[in-house]
Amino acid sequence: MKAAVKQSRSARRRRAAYTLTELMLALSLFAFASTAMSSLMFASYNTNRHVKGMVDATSSAEITMRRVIEVTRSATDLQYVNSSTGLYVQTPPDSSNLSYIFIYYVSNGQLREKIETAGSLTLIQDNVVVDNINSFNVT
Repeated sequence: MKAAVKQSRSARRRRAAYTLTELMLALSLFAFASTAMSSLMFASYNTNRHVKGMVDATSSAEITMRRVIEVTRSATDLQYVNSSTGLYVQTPPDSSNLSYIFIYYVSNGQLREKIETAGSLTLIQDNVVVDNINSFNVT
């Protein structure tokens, strides 16, 4: 009887542990699954970054077009020759009797907005409003 009890204890001890082969197989499966998950995460990150860039560019272009439309609706003078010289828009005088000139032009692949005071041509601001632009035409 003692031999049977001893044998069952040693059998239980051997079944409680994993063999080196089982551990290596489990580690290989875990490494494969982790690699697949990290590849998927990086791919989704790159896609998300690309989509955010496209959304930002589209939003910037839409805001700029709305601003150009708003400025031209209240214009007293409007001139357009080509995209490099730009679209000149002069606004009516405001409450301080100042009139402004908005100039939208393309320089180095950027659509820029320059604001000057009419008469003295004092530069107020010259900002990039849209990056990576191919053309700007007014029809």
